[in-house]
Amino acid sequence: MRDFNFFEPYIDKKETEVTRKQFILYIATTAIVIAALFYPLVNIFQQHRIKGSITAMQMSLEADETYEKIQRIEEKQQRINRKVTKLATLTEMEENLKQQSFIDDQLMYTITGTIPQEIFFERLTFTNNIVEIQGYAVDKAKIALLEQRLHTIPDFVEIFIPSISIEEGFYRFTLTFTIKEVTADETNQ
Repeated sequence: MRDFNFFEPYIDKKETEVTRKQFILYIATTAIVIAALFYPLVNIFQQHRIKGSITAMQMSLEADETYEKIQRIEEKQQRINRKVTKLATLTEMEENLKQQSFIDDQLMYTITGTIPQEIFFERLTFTNNIVEIQGYAVDKAKIALLEQRLHTIPDFVEIFIPSISIEEGFYRFTLTFTIKEVTADETNQ
């Protein structure tokens, strides 16, 4: 049979409870310390592995045949870029020519029909609907006569001579004018 100890309630059992709490606390602290030590070790291992793979990649990139391949690819890319730029320029020029359909033989005959004697054109530039003539003449009167003749053509507006200068006995001049746009109403008349 079991003996009853009537003084048992007065005995401290806290020592055994504290010991269990301390044991659990020691285990938890040990686990945290091990985890705290293990995490940096894992990171160091991963860093070492990544550095090794980076070194291997650099070695393969720095290999002669890989470098030559990269150079050939870059050269081809540059040639492609130049060709794309040229194609874009040609396409833009084609669009501009389509838009500038006002430049035809009739326009050229009209302009050359107004040229007085002793006037010589150096450059005839067409930009959108603006025509710029650069040339030289024997005297200013011939330049004025050219301007007057251009005024008689109804399709030429805003005729202007921005500059006249004398060089080597000739009068160099620049003459600009705008070709009037033809609307649908004007073509029906």
